[in-house]
Amino acid sequence: MSSIKANTYYRIVTHETNRVIEVENGSMLNGALVQIFDQNGDDSQLWKLVKTQGDYYRIVSKKSGKVLDIINGGSENGAWLHQWDYVGAESQLWKLESAGNGYYFIKSKLCDKCVDIVGISVLNNAKLQIWDDVRGENQMWLLEEVGEPAVKKTPAKRAPRAKKAETAAPKAEKTAPKAVKAAPKTEKIAPKAEKTAKKASAKK
Repeated sequence: MSSIKANTYYRIVTHETNRVIEVENGSMLNGALVQIFDQNGDDSQLWKLVKTQGDYYRIVSKKSGKVLDIINGGSENGAWLHQWDYVGAESQLWKLESAGNGYYFIKSKLCDKCVDIVGISVLNNAKLQIWDDVRGENQMWLLEEVGEPAVKKTPAKRAPRAKKAETAAPKAEKTAPKAVKAAPKTEKIAPKAEKTAKKASAKK
């Protein structure tokens, strides 16, 4: 498909819900099952389609680098999908066929069956399988391009640190009143000196 961009990641969204294809539990391991789940921003929900043979692609997980694959190279209805290292097998190659309105059927090179949701489920954790093309909505997928992540601005994070330096100034100001309070103490000494002078004159 000419509309698929190289080096671009996509969310693969179900037709019936806004849930997407992901690797179960965000696993990095061979054999981890593939399912649908609510979008959560994890890299296990992002996929890159790499043109491999003719119109066929390998569908690569951003998180693990492994590809969408049929368990045990199965070709019968109901064979589940998992992720596995790419070994060039036909069970790891997929063709996109338009289903209209921007949706696609994703078909296996091995058996020409479609990526399908087990039990026609719309729930989180529903697993994926292959099945004959029956034009079902549970076999239709939207490829939603994922843009580059926003760059975090570091100056905004540094601003609170500058405020800490400003708060140190009042501490120095608080010492000033202590020096002022010391002055009245020296004034109180003067009356004592006057009293001794009177006592001296009285003795005379």
